[in-house]
Amino acid sequence: PAEELVQLGHRHDVPVYPCINGGAPTQGTDAEMRAAASNILWAGADGIYLWNYQYRDVQKLGYGRPVDEAYGLLDEIGSAAALRYSDKSFSLEREVTVASYARACHPAQLPAEIAAGGPGSALRLRVGDDVAAAYRAGRLADTTLRLQLDGLPHGADVVAELNGGDLGSEVGRDGAVGFDVPGSLVRPGDNQLRVRVGGPATGKVTLQAVSLDVGYR
Repeated sequence: PAEELVQLGHRHDVPVYPCINGGAPTQGTDAEMRAAASNILWAGADGIYLWNYQYRDVQKLGYGRPVDEAYGLLDEIGSAAALRYSDKSFSLEREVTVASYARACHPAQLPAEIAAGGPGSALRLRVGDDVAAAYRAGRLADTTLRLQLDGLPHGADVVAELNGGDLGSEVGRDGAVGFDVPGSLVRPGDNQLRVRVGGPATGKVTLQAVSLDVGYR
């Protein structure tokens, strides 16, 4: 986590710039990049280091050549003030399988196996924004939890809880499930998420992707 690096560096008067990999599957869109930047700044970092920005999921002039408009995002992600009410998608990263990357990466929480009918999988979802404050200020438009699961039978129920609050159950369709999330439930920092799979599923289901999409007015 970035705050461990920040605390270590600041203890020795060293500025810390955690990295965002623009080529990562969960950090390619504008909303995902904003969320990654929000998490880094929440951790107290002095700034942000960008890597593979040219490989983001944006319109390109050619391989590794984003259109000029794609660089406008740089004006947003440099400060918490600029990011405050911009749409974001906070997500969990998957296990890195490329050996050279894996050595330098924090262990990932995904993929996660969930036994149908069991207690489910407990996960930590970091959110750098103060979503609850935006909700109280009337600036929050919508907050949606999105899950992607492999091996989920058609019609199986998926149940989710966030910070102890019940988000209800939804029927999975092609492995995709979405939940409306009350803004008052979301905390700055680590949020406790639990995902369970009910009937008529049997066996194990694999949770492959988790994102919390936050939209502002």
